[in-house]
Amino acid sequence: MVIKEIKTELWIELIKSSVNDGWRIVHEYDNFDKGIDHDFFILTKGSEMMFFAWDNWFEGEIKCTEERQRELEKQVNVTFKVGDPLYLKPDVIAHKLEEMKKA
Repeated sequence: MVIKEIKTELWIELIKSSVNDGWRIVHEYDNFDKGIDHDFFILTKGSEMMFFAWDNWFEGEIKCTEERQRELEKQVNVTFKVGDPLYLKPDVIAHKLEEMKKA
């Protein structure tokens, strides 16, 4: 399950506020269509990871722990829609983690 259908502006705000809260961007999508058609980030803090994916058709998704989801909801005073991922599927996450190791 992931947080899904996050409006672009809020998705960007959540990344920025997480970085300001000590999260570190350890992987970032860097292809020609970055921010136009697609975007992707992996953030870490200690041993915890959050995955952020976005595309211009379905908006943003975030995969994180349920506890982190509740903290994000409190931070922006929103109850997120949760469901099956469109992009942040286990095989995509595994592939991105493998890419990160090779870099």
